[in-house]
Amino acid sequence: MKKRTLNRQQLINSFGGKCQVCGFDECSAALEFHHRDPKKKEIEISKFANNNNLTYKQIRELEKCVLLCSNCHKKCHAGMIEEEIEEIPEIELFEFMY
Repeated sequence: MKKRTLNRQQLINSFGGKCQVCGFDECSAALEFHHRDPKKKEIEISKFANNNNLTYKQIRELEKCVLLCSNCHKKCHAGMIEEEIEEIPEIELFEFMY
């Protein structure tokens, strides 16, 4: 496994390792980080998800996200699962990672 894939996998695992809406966990490549509130988005997660060492700011950016499968991510952007997203508890990554 490539090192960058392992780092992304560790981030996925910190979010429970599966889609937080439907539970999909068959293919980690189909899992995506989605910002709960696009207005609060400061950094593109894809720009740093493969980095070895995350900064405090990057970790805080991840905490603004939920982990969704590609299908649920598209449904979310279509406005079909807003209530389900709101019910997902926020995660505190900083304590988890350090």
